Amino acid sequence: MTYELSIVMPVYNAERYLKRILSSIGNIPDNVEIIFVNNRSTDNSLQIINDYYNAHPTSRVISEDRPGVAYARNTGLRHAIGDYIWFIDADDVIHSGAIRTILNIIHDHSFDLLVFDYQSVAPNKVGSEINTSSNIGGIVSLTALLHEMLTDEHDAIGGFPHNKVFSKALIGSSTFQDFRYAEDLAFFVPILLRSHRIYRLHQVLYDYYQNTESLVHNIDIKKMTDYSAVIDGVEKSLVHSRLVNRSDINRYMIKHRLSIYSLIIDWKQGSSLQRYIRERLDTYSLSEVFYLRKDKRLTIKFLLYKLHVLAALTYLRDTLVRKKQGDFE
Repeated sequence: MTYELSIVMPVYNAERYLKRILSSIGNIPDNVEIIFVNNRSTDNSLQIINDYYNAHPTSRVISEDRPGVAYARNTGLRHAIGDYIWFIDADDVIHSGAIRTILNIIHDHSFDLLVFDYQSVAPNKVGSEINTSSNIGGIVSLTALLHEMLTDEHDAIGGFPHNKVFSKALIGSSTFQDFRYAEDLAFFVPILLRSHRIYRLHQVLYDYYQNTESLVHNIDIKKMTDYSAVIDGVEKSLVHSRLVNRSDINRYMIKHRLSIYSLIIDWKQGSSLQRYIRERLDTYSLSEVFYLRKDKRLTIKFLLYKLHVLAALTYLRDTLVRKKQGDFE
């Protein structure tokens, strides 16, 4: 039997979140399969997904012993038999009617790639960051989507897979690489660049729950080195494609390299990476501000870097944060 849509969900010690996302998924249509990839969970996750499997015949539970979301997704992709693939995360939430909306677009438009809006939800915050949606959708050109991806202030497209549905034919032999950071972006960009029929839906179908602990407290030199390597690869691919303006590429690279720089600014063990990132940032002239101006935060951050005060301000901010955390411990 084949399915129209395969939903792939890696699961690693997610018992706190599984009931939430499974409730949001609801009943799965007969033409949709969901593949749970248990990635060495040591909590009650396996029991929860096995219970779901026993009640839903179009679901499957697979094990992947190699640690890491890249291996888990690749295993799910290898076992998927749907015409389209949607990768989701166990700690997020799918909006009501999302699966039906995706199936309708598959039936009506037979796309290579579907990109829809998502909503970022930060823990311990009232409300959430909503990427502005108009519920309007349609086929767009690759150049138009690239421009939105590279220049949108709110990162509505992003590199992550949770707001994208891929035709399995488009993915082909592509797999997620075992990067410690930004492996999603390394997977997505080459696939995007060979897309021919893209459907862009300006409607929120997914809640992405930000894990601030994993983002800030578990940053290490290997992750940042991988992040830098991914960004370098993305830059080469975009330049080689000749589909976008160099100013759009520069804006995207400045944004990501400033992000890396801010995260490793006071690391003694990251001195070689710091030098490399500074060398790359120093290739951009102050005239780039003209292309950054729509994103005020990025413009200010770039100006502070060029004025040689970003490092001091970032160090001061991090020191105050650590002191505040110490006061509460």
